[in-house]
Parts: sequence; structure tokens; C-alpha cells
Amino acid sequence: DSGNYVVGVDIEPGTYDIEVVSGYGNVQTDDFTLNQIMAPKSEDDLGLADQTFTNAVLNDGVTLHIDGCKIKLKRVA
Repeated sequence: DSGNYVVGVDIEPGTYDIEVVSGYGNVQTDDFTLNQIMAPKSEDDLGLADQTFTNAVLNDGVTLHIDGCKIKLKRVA
């Protein structure tokens, strides 16, 4: 859900695949290693958004900002 999540507090540090579940919005980290517009194909009328992002490295202390969409994180490393 939309909000700010601190790695090491709200999310375990690691490498994740990210999949959007619903909504249209932005997923980014405050260390600027991730900044993606994400939406399911069914909600992306302009064809600009990604449905997935692979191998996102979320390091301890980084804040993940989610705005306007709901995502699913799958830890891969």
C-alpha cells in the first residue's frame, strides 16, 4: 500500500523482485537506486508503466516510498 517503509525496520534488507498488484503510481527509494512508474497493464492506458522490476537491492536504512499503487515484494537474495 502507499506509504514509506524503512528497510531494516519494515522490510528485511535484501534483493527483491517487485510486482505491481493494483493502482498507478511511483515506487522509489531515497538512495535513488529505484524510481519506477508502476501499474498493471489493465490500468496503464498510456503504456508507460512497468508491471515488474527485478533485482531491486534494498539496503538497511533506505526508505522505500510507494505512492498510488500496491506492490508485492518477493525476496530473491
